[in-house]
Amino acid sequence: TERTVLEANPPLFRWHIIPVLSENDPAVPVYGWRAVLPPGDALIGALARWTVWPVLPEWGKVLLRLGAIRGLIRDMRGREGVDYAFWLSTQGWDEVIDQAVRDGLLSFPD
Repeated sequence: TERTVLEANPPLFRWHIIPVLSENDPAVPVYGWRAVLPPGDALIGALARWTVWPVLPEWGKVLLRLGAIRGLIRDMRGREGVDYAFWLSTQGWDEVIDQAVRDGLLSFPD
C-alpha cells in the first residue's frame, strides 16, 4: 500500500492499493479504451513508474508481447465497459528491457 498526501486543509490522503497476484508478485491493473489510449501506451505509462530504465512510447507493442511471454502481463478476467484490461507485474521488467535492448528489439534514439 502506498500513501500520497494531497494539499488541502485539513490534509487529505489518497491510498494506492497494489494487489498481489502471488506472494512475491505485486501487480497493478491497467485498462482503457483503444480510441483514448492504446494498450501499448497505457503499458508504457505504467512502466515509467516501475522500472529503472526510461521507457519510450515506441516500445509499447514490443513490451506488450514480451511481457505476455514472460508472464508479466496477465489478462484481467471479467472486464466490462473497457476495450482492454490486464494485470501488470511491477517486478521483472528491468531484466526484460535490458535483454530486449541487447537483442536489438528495443533501441534508444540517436
